[in-house]
Amino acid sequence: MEITHGHTSESKAVKLPSQVSDLTNQQLDNHITSVSVGFYHDQPKELQVQTVSNLARGRTCFVRAGTGYGKTRISEMYFKLFERKVIILVLLPLDSLGNDQVREKGLVGITAINLNKMTLNFAMVRKIKRGHYSFVYLSPEVFLNSSLFTELFFSPEFQNMLALIVVDEAHMIYLWGLVVSKMSKGLVIFTRHEDKAVFRPGYGCIATRLLATNKVPLLLLSATC
Repeated sequence: MEITHGHTSESKAVKLPSQVSDLTNQQLDNHITSVSVGFYHDQPKELQVQTVSNLARGRTCFVRAGTGYGKTRISEMYFKLFERKVIILVLLPLDSLGNDQVREKGLVGITAINLNKMTLNFAMVRKIKRGHYSFVYLSPEVFLNSSLFTELFFSPEFQNMLALIVVDEAHMIYLWGLVVSKMSKGLVIFTRHEDKAVFRPGYGCIATRLLATNKVPLLLLSATC
C-alpha cells in the first residue's frame, strides 16, 4: 500500500464520530477489526485494516492486490465506521461491473445504485440527495460528461454526505492520462478487445474532478500496475 482537494462553499466535510477519530492508531486498528468481525464474522486482512485506518486519517491510499483479495471490502469497512448517512462514490471502467457490485452490496444489506443512462434521472438525483443509497457506482464517462451528475456531485446535499471516492482498476487512470497527454506513443498495451472501449481522451480530466471535494479521501484499487 502506498500513501501518497477543491470544495463547495455551502458544504461541510464529512467527519467520523469523535469516538473514532480521537483513537490512537493502535486503538483505531483494533476498532476497525472489531467492527469488521461484527459485520462479516471473520477476521479482516492486515492490509484491509491498515488501508481503512489511513482513510480514517484522511489520507489517499493506493492498494494493489490480486483479484479475490478482498479489495472491495475495504470501502465497506470504512463505511461501517460512520454513524450517520454517508455516500461512497465508486468509479468503475465498465458499466456491467457496477451492476455486479450493486447485487453484492444487496447481499450484505447495503443500499447501492449503478448510475447509467437508464437509471440517471431527476428522480434518482433526488433520492441520492436524500441519502437513499449508501454506495453510488458509475463509469468515468458519466462522472465527467453527465451534466445531471455534475449538478448532483457539486450540490451541498451530496457533498455533505460524500465520505469516500473509490477508483477501481485505477491503473487505467495512468493509461488514460498518457492518451490525453499524447505520451502513449510507443506504449504497448495488452488488453482484451471488449476493454478497449473504456479508453476515452476525456478521462485525462478525472483527477481534477476527483479533487473537487471537501478533502474527501481517495481510495485507488488495482490488481495490476
